[in-house]
Amino acid sequence: SKEDAKKMWREQLYRSVDGRPLAHIGTSASVHHWLSSPDRLFPWLYLRGIQLRAGILSTKARRSRRKRLPDVLCHGRCGQIETLPHILQCCQVTKEARIWRHNSIMKSIAER
Repeated sequence: SKEDAKKMWREQLYRSVDGRPLAHIGTSASVHHWLSSPDRLFPWLYLRGIQLRAGILSTKARRSRRKRLPDVLCHGRCGQIETLPHILQCCQVTKEARIWRHNSIMKSIAER
């Protein structure tokens, strides 16, 4: 059926490198708020946010699709393939930024 085909394509997208981050995007209405107010952000930041949300920021794994790259491993020398989820969630190069972001959010929640 049409619904089965739609479900199959959605699941296939969520298993792909580009689609994996999209699997949880609809879990909170507040994650969409900034999209309706682009005038509240610098244009370059809004565009980067769209790219980040769509999972299309440039990474070695993504660039290797167009042109086979000899090296798709992370710039952080951790031995992992450089994908957007890896950079944002696992890589040691971005670890301090992730911890700072987490602590800032927790501090903001605690102050409420």
